[in-house]
Amino acid sequence: MSKYHCVICGNLIKPTDSDFFVGENVVFAVVKETTKSTKISTKTGRIEWVKEGYAGVRSGKKIFTRAFNKLHPADAPSPLTYILGKLCECEVPNHG
Repeated sequence: MSKYHCVICGNLIKPTDSDFFVGENVVFAVVKETTKSTKISTKTGRIEWVKEGYAGVRSGKKIFTRAFNKLHPADAPSPLTYILGKLCECEVPNHG
């Protein structure tokens, strides 16, 4: 079982800010808007630096600055899974 599934109830555990550290692989969205359309794509990258709730993420040759709430660990279930699935409500700290 992964650290994103509760060992007690089996439901999903959301990632926390402590899951984002230098060297961690993450997934994030890139939005490109034109006058006629909007294109949303996802990119995978590695965190290069962390400072006050923000991270510099290298994807290819570019470094993107993103807030933690816009990042998602690459080894965690997808954000859609969290929306559709049940979240852990156990009161036990550090039980993942």
